[in-house]
Amino acid sequence: MEAGENQQVKLEINLTEKYIAFDRSKALTPGAISYRKAKLETIEKLKILCDTNSLEVFIDEGKMAFTNTFFFSSPESSVILENKCSGQINYSFWEIRKI
Repeated sequence: MEAGENQQVKLEINLTEKYIAFDRSKALTPGAISYRKAKLETIEKLKILCDTNSLEVFIDEGKMAFTNTFFFSSPESSVILENKCSGQINYSFWEIRKI
């Protein structure tokens, strides 16, 4: 991954094929596992916490959890949530403010 390239991390939820995956192959994570995938039957409640360099996922009050760090060198960076499920997802977004 070169500085200046479009960098991203992606969290993918697929209930049809029953998995959740985290892909940080397009981020600066030297020596880290770039792709993680886990079997997933259903989701009743999903909580995602994301800041500048980490993403934490808690499924059904912690029955399954992912924690991943990532680093970007480019302002053209993004975190993507890809929903491959049928139905509606309700979410809330909170901005972190400096104290």
